Amino acid sequence: CMICHKEKSSHQAVINVEKFEYDTALQQIAHAGMGNPLSMKSLFSAPASNTPRYVGALVCGECHSQTSRYHEYGQWRYSKHAQAYAVLHTEEASQIAKESGITEPQQSEKCLNCHTRGAGEPAGRFSDTFDLLQGVQCESCHGAGSEYMSATVMGDSVAALQAGLRRINASVCQECHIEKIHGHTFNFESYLQEIDH
Repeated sequence: CMICHKEKSSHQAVINVEKFEYDTALQQIAHAGMGNPLSMKSLFSAPASNTPRYVGALVCGECHSQTSRYHEYGQWRYSKHAQAYAVLHTEEASQIAKESGITEPQQSEKCLNCHTRGAGEPAGRFSDTFDLLQGVQCESCHGAGSEYMSATVMGDSVAALQAGLRRINASVCQECHIEKIHGHTFNFESYLQEIDH
C-alpha cells in the first residue's frame, strides 16, 4: 500500500490529503472473499534448490517505477494483468469456474496457473517479497527475477537474458492466452499494444 500512499508533504499542503491509515483503508476496500487467508501450502509443492526465485512486482517496482523512463510498474499496476487474481472472485469468474466443475476459482490450481504466478511451483521458488494476490506480475511473463534483478545485471541485456530474463513474444503470452479461452480471441499485436513497456 505504501508504494502509492507514502506521505508526501506537497500532497498534504496543497490538496489536503489525509494521512494514510492502513486499518481504515482496509475496511473501506474490503470485499467478499478477502477475509480468509489463502492456504499457500495447498498451492505449492516441495521446495526447489538452486533455482531462480520469484521476487514479486513490488521488488521490480523499486526500479521500474516513476524514476524509470517507461514507468513500467505504474503501467502494470493499472493493467488487467494486475487485477487477474482479484477478478477470480467476480460473479462472471464464478460462472466460468462452475461450467468447468470448479467451485472456488481463487483456490483452483487450474485458474491460478494463469491468473497469478506460482500454482504448482515449488515453495522454494518464491522469496518472502512475492505476493500471490498481485495477479499476473512482471515475472509471470519475464521469468523469475532473483538472478537478474540487480541494476548491474539489468543494465546489461546479455547478462540479464543469461540470468533468466525472458524476451516476450507470442508464445510467452499464449501460455495463458489460449485461443478461445473464456470466449476471447487472442491477437498478439493488439494485446501487446495494451501492455507494451
